Amino acid sequence: MLIKKWLGGMLTYWYTTKTRLHKFRSLRTEQKTGRIHSLPKKDTAILKRQLLHLETYLGGIKYMTGLPDIVIIIDQQEEYTALRECITLGIPTICLIDTNCDPEKYSITKKRENSKQLGFFGDWMQLLIHDLTCTE
Repeated sequence: MLIKKWLGGMLTYWYTTKTRLHKFRSLRTEQKTGRIHSLPKKDTAILKRQLLHLETYLGGIKYMTGLPDIVIIIDQQEEYTALRECITLGIPTICLIDTNCDPEKYSITKKRENSKQLGFFGDWMQLLIHDLTCTE
């Protein structure tokens, strides 16, 4: 789950994303061990700013080690870049869409601003994925 937004090319240029994830993990490790604080103030501020930026954009995928088997997109219209990227790479995609979107791809229609429905859907998908991975 991404926190801020989809960065264009996140999956297409996976090698670059993977190196940024590695940098993110190493900065987090340095922060947890306190090594960042032993640096001069200016370097500490720069590294903290980098860590905050990476957390914002890559925090939701920090444990990914490769391309995903499936992508679930909450708003097709808002995350159109992600959808196009998944189609280009041939990654199966499930989209939750508002009534003003194109339901041509695999999609489930949702009502705008209904967080209870999204929570139910997330729980349902988690159980479904768990059942599928346990049976294989």
